[in-house]
Amino acid sequence: MFSPLLSPKEKQIKEYSDDHTLLLKITITKRYPGHGSFNGKITEYHPASDNYSITYQDGDLEITSHSNILTYVKGTQQYQAHHENQLALYSTFHTAVSSNTTQSDNVPENYEDARAAPDVATWMKACDVEMGKLRSLGCWEVLPR
Repeated sequence: MFSPLLSPKEKQIKEYSDDHTLLLKITITKRYPGHGSFNGKITEYHPASDNYSITYQDGDLEITSHSNILTYVKGTQQYQAHHENQLALYSTFHTAVSSNTTQSDNVPENYEDARAAPDVATWMKACDVEMGKLRSLGCWEVLPR
C-alpha cells in the first residue's frame, strides 16, 4: 500500500491525532473577549474521558476535550479553521459596530429610565423576555436568607 511522504510538521500534526500524550507540555494561548489573552500549558491527559488539563499562568485550571484543544495547537487544521472563523467574526462585528447606524436618543440607559419612558410597556415586555431567557439558562441560583 502506498503511503504519502509527510513533511516533519505534517507528521507531527498527524501524531497529535494518533498519540494524545504528545500534546503534553505544549503552551497554548486562549483569548477571552473582554479579559485578554492567557497562556496555559497542557499538563495532563485523561484517557477515560479523552480530556486534557490546562494550567494557566495565573493558576487557573481548565479541562477540555481533545477536539477542542486542537483548536489552540498551532499548525493543526483545527487551529487554522478556528482562527479563520475568529477573523471572520471580528470583521463582521467591526463592520456592524462602525456602520452609520445611530442609536435613538430615547433608549433608556437603565431600568429606572425604562420605567419612566413613554413606551414603558414595550420596555417592560423586553425586560420580561430577557429575564425569562436568563432564568431558562440557569444563570443564577436563588439562595435562602
